[in-house]
Amino acid sequence: MIGICMDFVKQVLMNVVTDDVGSLFQQIGELRVEARDKEIQVKEKEHFLESEVDNNREIEKKFLLAERMYARQKQELQDAEKLRDTFNGEVSTWPIT
Repeated sequence: MIGICMDFVKQVLMNVVTDDVGSLFQQIGELRVEARDKEIQVKEKEHFLESEVDNNREIEKKFLLAERMYARQKQELQDAEKLRDTFNGEVSTWPIT
C-alpha cells in the first residue's frame, strides 16, 4: 500500500514538474516572439531616424546654399546701388545745356 501511495505521489509530482516545465517553455517562446517584434520595431525606428537625418542634411545644404545666394545677391545690389550713386553724382555735376 505504501508503495502504491509513493508511486502515486511520484506520478503527481512528475505531472506538476512536467506541467511547470511546459508552461515555462511556452513563456520562453512567447518572450522570444515579443523580443523579435521589439527588435523589428527598433530597426524600423532606426531606419526612420537615419532617413530623417539624411533629409535634415539635405535641407541644411539647401539652406546654406540659399544663404550664400542671398549674401551674393545682397552684395550685387549694394554694388549696383553704389554704382548708381556714383553715376548720379557724376551726372549732377554736368552742366545743364
